[in-house]
Amino acid sequence: MTRSFSEFVYVDDRGHLHVDGLDAVDLADDLGTPLYVISEQQIHANLRAISTAFRRRYPRTEILFANK
Repeated sequence: MTRSFSEFVYVDDRGHLHVDGLDAVDLADDLGTPLYVISEQQIHANLRAISTAFRRRYPRTEILFANK
């Protein structure tokens, strides 16, 4: 049974986490651990939603992204 956390992040029937269609187990095998993975597609989707919401009220809104 697949468990979905968002449109872009889910756990498959084998219990493997997938981020943007990539198997996190395979990524860890290839790149080592610890490994921090974020969904670029989820960031873009969130940015679109935030931009739309703010621009309805404040049309000149500019959203700037930062990540540490």
